[in-house]
Order: sequence, then structure tokens, then C-alpha cells
Amino acid sequence: MPNPAPPTTRPMYWLASAALAVVVVLNLINGNSTWPRLLSLVALLGAFSLLGLYPPLTERPTWASWLISLLLLLAFGLLVLRLTGRLV
Repeated sequence: MPNPAPPTTRPMYWLASAALAVVVVLNLINGNSTWPRLLSLVALLGAFSLLGLYPPLTERPTWASWLISLLLLLAFGLLVLRLTGRLV
């Protein structure tokens, strides 16, 4: 059984996940979002949700660490492509 995280880290990850979920829903409702933006927001939402389930100070399963890393890399890659003008 993993050690529970300190009480200050877990709520911050869940707060970030909730904020990203609100942004995704509002972008879908307004219809003014492109697929790279939505994909990067969903990747960040998934990463922060997994960080909320398995915070850094606990013994995290290796699959969760890999998935968090891949989701953050995907979000960062899409951000770089959007900033350089290769994706709209």
C-alpha cells in the first residue's frame, strides 16, 4: 500500500484537473477551439488527474509514471507546434 501524500499536494493536483476540465467543457460548448488545443488540454487533464491519484511522494506504479510523462510530453509538443505556427 503506497504511503499517503502530504495533505497539501493532492488537492492542488485535483484543483488543476478540475480547472482543466472546466476549460475543456467551455471550449467544447463555445466551439471556438481547434483539435490541437483540445488534445493538449485533455493530455494535461489526464496527467494532472494521474498525479492526483499517484502524487510524487508516494510509490507510484511504473505504468502511471510512463503515462504521466507521455501525456506531458504530448502537451508540450503540441504547445511548441502551436507556438511555432505549424499548428493552428
